Amino acid sequence: MGLMCLGVSKVQSQTIITEAPAGDTKTFMRVSDVYNLQNSTPEVESQDGYATEVVFAADGSVYIKDINTDYAFGTYVKGTLTDNTVSVKLPQAIYDMDGMVVYLDKLVQMDVEGQMMYVSAGTESELLFEYKDGNLIQKEPSFVFGLALEGAGISGDSCMQFINVLDQPIQLPEGTEYETWKMRDWTGTVSDVCVAKNGNDIYLGNLAADLFESNWVKGSIQGDKVVIPSGQFYGLYSNEYGSAYMYFMAADVDTLYNELYDYSYMVYVPVDSISFDYNAEKKTLSSMQSMLVNIGPEYVNFAYNYDEPNIKYQAELTHATRPENPVITNFMEYTEYFGYGAMSFTLPLNDVEGNVLNENNVYYNVYIDGELFTFNPDEYQGITSSMTDIPYTFSDDYYDIQSYGANHTFTFFVTGFEHIGVQSIHKIGDEVAKSDIVYNDGITTAISHVAKKDAACVSDIYTDLSGRRVSVPSKGMYIHTMKMSDGSVRSVKMMK
Repeated sequence: MGLMCLGVSKVQSQTIITEAPAGDTKTFMRVSDVYNLQNSTPEVESQDGYATEVVFAADGSVYIKDINTDYAFGTYVKGTLTDNTVSVKLPQAIYDMDGMVVYLDKLVQMDVEGQMMYVSAGTESELLFEYKDGNLIQKEPSFVFGLALEGAGISGDSCMQFINVLDQPIQLPEGTEYETWKMRDWTGTVSDVCVAKNGNDIYLGNLAADLFESNWVKGSIQGDKVVIPSGQFYGLYSNEYGSAYMYFMAADVDTLYNELYDYSYMVYVPVDSISFDYNAEKKTLSSMQSMLVNIGPEYVNFAYNYDEPNIKYQAELTHATRPENPVITNFMEYTEYFGYGAMSFTLPLNDVEGNVLNENNVYYNVYIDGELFTFNPDEYQGITSSMTDIPYTFSDDYYDIQSYGANHTFTFFVTGFEHIGVQSIHKIGDEVAKSDIVYNDGITTAISHVAKKDAACVSDIYTDLSGRRVSVPSKGMYIHTMKMSDGSVRSVKMMK
């Protein structure tokens, strides 16, 4: 970066601290304004929720791990606690990047060759925190401190606070029973939600099942409404990348316009609560707002989002029911340049009666000109055996067959056909129920939708569009009617 000429002050510590001494170790929630200095124009964003470990040693020294919000090197900076003030002398070395040392330092704006940049202050300085009521609060909030490499700022923080979190997760009252309801958001993604009632209190669980084994948020029943407030604590979640305090957040969706690049985009706006329309008799909850499982209580940084959630109780289905038709969302024709084409579509996880389907029981078929298509491993290297029934959640390692919740995409390597379609399949036991076949050119082929598994075709009949039977179809469109061994009849349009 060539900014050493700007002046880097005498380094307070050349030693990178990778381990803190024994002491009283506390975990705080970090809150700060974060400066992303990698772009030509600095970007500032308020963040909270991430966990920071601070060690208070017996000799009065204080060790703060990964003090910078954007970069976690697993190293510490050292300060001194005196009269409820923690002083961190700067600059301090915190990481060795292949011989180039990254420092924590005070950052100031400076004109560098006509461009305003954050760079090392070039003088010795102190980062000061007030230690009061169990919290560490930056004394000079406008002071930007952060990482510098060869004098140039990489990332910074200001208005830094380390908050001692006293919040406790919501507990389901002892003896309260719950039911498993189905939740579908606006994308069509379905998940299980636990619902419990205790007087006028209502509890939702399982929104963060991948993060916490047991988690609940509490709301109130207000006539035909249910209101669940924001700010409810889930717990401290940790993995190999770090730790964060997770909260329930209600949000509205707003549309913003970027004048510079002429496009609109959606953002979440945190609100105090989410309101559901509630039908106690039918056991339904529905809202046009959003629920977030969020890192921190105040600023949007979600791990899970549920937009326009519709939640309903439903007994488990015991037989296959006809799924709703797929919806094709994008089609890319085969080109010689790429050597493939692609089609994207959504598979609604509900049947034509409005019942929610278990994703483990849903598959799809692909049809080319009315003929069932087989995905073979000689073309699709991400599979090991031939496939016709593609599981709802299946994705291969080569990105030729992809599932993103309700959204699905597959590539094809054939050309010369009239149209290509997709069909949704619902299986329970030996029963199979199928949607219509929906083609890329808008044609929808209705079929007999329930059959026994593995039923064999016992006769084929071909008729033209006027209903006349033909023995051997020539060029044109025909109806192919198949009588199956279980007595069912399947009809598809086909092109020759």
